[in-house]
Amino acid sequence: MSDDTPSPSSWSMRGLKRWLSTAPETRDELIRLVQDSRQFLEPDTVDMLEGVLDLPATQVREIMTPRPQVVGLHEAPVSLR
Repeated sequence: MSDDTPSPSSWSMRGLKRWLSTAPETRDELIRLVQDSRQFLEPDTVDMLEGVLDLPATQVREIMTPRPQVVGLHEAPVSLR
């Protein structure tokens, strides 16, 4: 590829910059923007961003283990003699 021929990734970056020229004003617009970004971003990246945006709607009890269900082990100190 010659130096004056843009690489496919530079075309993608220019398209992404043009596409992001206006900032979303609401959470719904941001979610739609992330979902539509699959043409520019890796699927794993989009999935991660969607997960971050869904976090405020997640109840703590959905992701934490209640204290009575936690099992702890006591480790005795090791003597270094």
